[in-house]
Amino acid sequence: MNMKRPAFPQSKHSRFILAMLLAEMTCHQYSYHYKSGYPIADFRKRLSEVRKAGWVTDKSTRRQVKDKDGVIRVCDRHWIDNDWLLGLFTLYPDMQKRCDLLIEKELSGNTNPLSEKDFLANDIK
Repeated sequence: MNMKRPAFPQSKHSRFILAMLLAEMTCHQYSYHYKSGYPIADFRKRLSEVRKAGWVTDKSTRRQVKDKDGVIRVCDRHWIDNDWLLGLFTLYPDMQKRCDLLIEKELSGNTNPLSEKDFLANDIK
């Protein structure tokens, strides 16, 4: 497998998105805003920075979700390609530890009383 080692983004906003993708394997602009407090308008730019750093992401079809105020919104859900990630960890075993450290650093300070699972339960089926 010919795979280039990705870099970790410089921006704290982009690192937060990467940590969410790695930890939860899914992310959308409302979950990003909900968990981080960073601006929703910032999401696409920061996700683009994650991709430019070499991380392979996919997106699902557009979905309706309720934002933290209960308003129905439409958004794309993004995730890291699982096969690509497993290949990355096989080629670069140290990357798994670095990813775990990134997750711990970026997501451990989340003080929001509702869990991401509770928030995503607001998805409209």
